[in-house]
Amino acid sequence: MERADETPPRAAMLREAADIVEERGRSYGPPARHFARTVGAINAVLGHKLAAPLTPADWATMMILDKLAREQHTPRADNPLDIAGYAACLAECREEAEPIPGEVGDEWTERAFTLLSSMESLVREARSIPCEVEARR
Repeated sequence: MERADETPPRAAMLREAADIVEERGRSYGPPARHFARTVGAINAVLGHKLAAPLTPADWATMMILDKLAREQHTPRADNPLDIAGYAACLAECREEAEPIPGEVGDEWTERAFTLLSSMESLVREARSIPCEVEARR
């Protein structure tokens, strides 16, 4: 039975999650913008395998699923805390009017495509350079 003068553990955990979400926001910016960068890169790499481009809200959902998978494997005190934080990010992402990453003109997807194209060119160039390897005995 909870005493009236005690903070229930669930409320304490949510307050801690709120503190963490605020700190992460100062470090990485709003979740919708940060997650847009992440899914922009994912859409650039895996877009051909997706039925539709991922959104920042999709990424928040995936992070919740990742934490649930971790909790199934190895229960840790911070898993529920992180799930609460990502749930708050999910709610915020749904409210934001960010463009869907992966659409033409999305700056993060365009940057990721440019980077991938450069990397592919370097790999092709490296493969075309003759290379002699000495057999060492």
